[in-house]
Amino acid sequence: MGKSEKRALMSQIARRLMHLLTWDFQPERRSRSWRLTIADAQTKVLRLLDDNPSLKATLPELMAAAYIDACRGAAIEAELDLEIFPQVCPYLYEDAITFQP
Repeated sequence: MGKSEKRALMSQIARRLMHLLTWDFQPERRSRSWRLTIADAQTKVLRLLDDNPSLKATLPELMAAAYIDACRGAAIEAELDLEIFPQVCPYLYEDAITFQP
């Protein structure tokens, strides 16, 4: 397992979580573009895991770290206070990956 693959996976999980947060916390701003981004991140996460199955063991750790980045990104993108987001990731990996807006 390479560090670059692990970083890429974390980045895509964070991207997916960021858009799920904005989807949940700003329903009035939902758009086709957000759906596309959410779907694209799902595809990339699944491809990275298919190519690097050993990374599946690191998913709990990656989800926790990615969630911190996702909250920061969602707060900036949606112009919301960081404190409105739960301190602990409200999404289980399976739910976050299989959710289809």
